[in-house]
Amino acid sequence: MHPVEPPPPAPEPPARLDLGLPAGGRGAGGWSSQLDRWAADARVEEAARGRARERSLRRQAEEEGSVAGVLADLLEAEATVRMALRGGHVAVGRVAGVGADVVVLAAASPAVASPVLTVAALVAVCTLRSSPGQPAVTGDRTTRSPLRLDGVLAELAADREPVRVLTVDGGTVDGRLRSVGRDVVTLTSGPGSGARAGGGASYVARHAVAAVVVGVGGGAPATAAGPPSR
Repeated sequence: MHPVEPPPPAPEPPARLDLGLPAGGRGAGGWSSQLDRWAADARVEEAARGRARERSLRRQAEEEGSVAGVLADLLEAEATVRMALRGGHVAVGRVAGVGADVVVLAAASPAVASPVLTVAALVAVCTLRSSPGQPAVTGDRTTRSPLRLDGVLAELAADREPVRVLTVDGGTVDGRLRSVGRDVVTLTSGPGSGARAGGGASYVARHAVAAVVVGVGGGAPATAAGPPSR
């Protein structure tokens, strides 16, 4: 005859979870007030998490900012800017176009009927200053415009537009844009605009072009951009 084993001890009841409930239960100052405190705590925590997310996203956007991105933001805002270029040149106007390597400013001029356009190389841009009251932008967007400096200059050359070329050494060259080569920009001046123009031709190295101002040069007064004051 086998000995009878005692039954296993009964499991201990689970520890009571302390929810911090008042002893009064659902009575006055009980469940209702506790739930209100829980809701208030949850709102505070959610607001803190929201602020942290906002700071993180803002910091990430600022770290990804670029000159082209800033100009794209200002283009969307139809903002007017003061743009300083290499060579001491300055242009003021509304941001009218931004491409992979080019920015276009448009400025009204009392001297000509159409707006004066400043077509600047992005690599020549030194500083940008927006108008008072214009909110700051982060410039984290990517420019997807097909606009490129060489393409714009080729179109202007096809129309023999009178221009003023601003160079990175602070100089200016006036004339009618005749052609844009692999690494040279050719302008003619004087009567006529063809290869035998009476005033001769000027040749500007492509890498020396800071900007081309359309609507000035070729005998027209410069109003939107020019060389630095001496």
